[in-house]
Amino acid sequence: MKNPLLHLRMAPRKWLIAFSLLALFLICFIWFVPWGNKANQTTFAFINKDMTESEVEAIFGGPAHEYVKPCVLGAEPSESFIVAYWYAKQETIKIEFYNGKVFSKRLLPPGRTSTSEKTFWSDLRRVSRMFGL
Repeated sequence: MKNPLLHLRMAPRKWLIAFSLLALFLICFIWFVPWGNKANQTTFAFINKDMTESEVEAIFGGPAHEYVKPCVLGAEPSESFIVAYWYAKQETIKIEFYNGKVFSKRLLPPGRTSTSEKTFWSDLRRVSRMFGL
C-alpha cells in the first residue's frame, strides 16, 4: 500500500506547474495584446482607398476592435466584404474592406455601433490578426 503522505507532497508540485503555466500564459497575453491603439482623426486621414488590411492595422497600431460580415437582404455573409471598427475616446472609425483592400472609410461619433453585436468570429479574427494569421 502506498504512503498517503507521498501523494500529498506531490500535489503541490502539480499546482505549482499549473500556476506557472497560467502565469506564462498571462504574461504572453499581456505582451502580445495591443492595449492602446492610435486610431484617431489624425491617423484616419492617412487611410486611402485600396490600402491592405495590414497597412491599415500598421497605421492604427493593431487590429480592429470589432469585425463584422454584413448580410444583404438575408443572404449569407460574404467572405470578401468585411467591416472593421476601431473605437477611440473621441470617435469610432469604420473601415470597409473588399477583397482585403479599403473600399470606404467613415468617421463616426464615439461609442459602439448600434447595428452590430460582438461575435465569436469577430474575436477569432482579432486574435488571428494580432498574430499575423
